[in-house]
Amino acid sequence: GAQRDMVDLSQFQQTYFEECAELLAEIESRLIDLSSNLGDHDGLNAVFRAVHSIKGGAGAFGFEQLVRFSHVFETLMEAMRSQKVPVTRQGVDVLIRASDVLSGIVESVRVGAELPSEYGHEVAAELMELCIGSGTDHPVSSKGNATSAAGPQGKTENRFHVVFAPHADLFKNANEPLYLLRELCALGQARVEVDESGLPDL
Repeated sequence: GAQRDMVDLSQFQQTYFEECAELLAEIESRLIDLSSNLGDHDGLNAVFRAVHSIKGGAGAFGFEQLVRFSHVFETLMEAMRSQKVPVTRQGVDVLIRASDVLSGIVESVRVGAELPSEYGHEVAAELMELCIGSGTDHPVSSKGNATSAAGPQGKTENRFHVVFAPHADLFKNANEPLYLLRELCALGQARVEVDESGLPDL
């Protein structure tokens, strides 16, 4: 009955968290190695697989905050694996801090403690900044030029024009672009427009 299902789910979750502990330890170890050997492709692949596994289990159990953060983490790892984003010491430092945030979210979910909704947003922003390839000091418009506008108190605010055009095989790796868009929108005011020109007729 329902009680049996709850017990079974609890057992599955316990197994998941045990696996998370092993995966997080591997992520930490691999990133430390990567910091001294930026060309460690095996390490990159191992970290990607570990984060992907954590995200997969989190999705199965409905741990949304964990899914969202691990997806941003995974997206940068995939970009580094495919050499779309260079592996730098600065980038690895961000990944190490991201692994700490990931560990914190896993632990909070495990013990049932609620984290602030903004927990990890700063690191998530750095991960996305590396993915996008533009620094906050050099905002990029649609033509690649820096743009700024005056806010209500006369302060200068940066504006970004981000074009997100994933490859056709995006969903084959269980990626969900909405998680990335949600994290991006959480950083400030945003307007999202969908280009449907490439969609085939249903």
